[in-house]
Amino acid sequence: MTLLITTSHRPTRRIRTLSHDLQRMLPNSHLINRGKLNFKGVVEEAVTLGCDRLMVLERWKGAPGKIELYTLKPSVEHYYPIIYLASVRSQDEIYGRASVGGKPIATVPENAPELRRFSEALANFLQIPLVTSERDVKKFSAGLVFDAEESKAVVTFRRPHDGMEIGPRLTIKNLIWSDRG
Repeated sequence: MTLLITTSHRPTRRIRTLSHDLQRMLPNSHLINRGKLNFKGVVEEAVTLGCDRLMVLERWKGAPGKIELYTLKPSVEHYYPIIYLASVRSQDEIYGRASVGGKPIATVPENAPELRRFSEALANFLQIPLVTSERDVKKFSAGLVFDAEESKAVVTFRRPHDGMEIGPRLTIKNLIWSDRG
């Protein structure tokens, strides 16, 4: 099963950079330039490519501001949470461009229960395993790491064998868990 990554209409350079970074780090993902496609057109393109999930990166005041997730089979449904971003650092700003050769793993610290729900939801959506122990991480090609920084959630990619951050890094401002807010 695969993931389609796209942007909102008229993406900025930073949103395009983030979409490329995520596509490099998430195996079995496709990236399309949205152009003038409406949402229905994006869903049709995703189905044509054999994708069962959709990630839409949206802008806020010129910067990446929101990530909306959708499942496409058996029907199109919003997948929660909706992720509002406080800031984004690209791979180029952190390490340089890197790709995942194999499957990533998601890790969340055992002492961070407030991150547990978010990490479980995102790992489930991305279809990658989630662990709290660092023991098994080294056999994977990258780690999607959930952490807290100054009372905000931070999601980043790290190399498992040495823990070096390779990006991108997403600092989360807010999570919306249902259509009722």
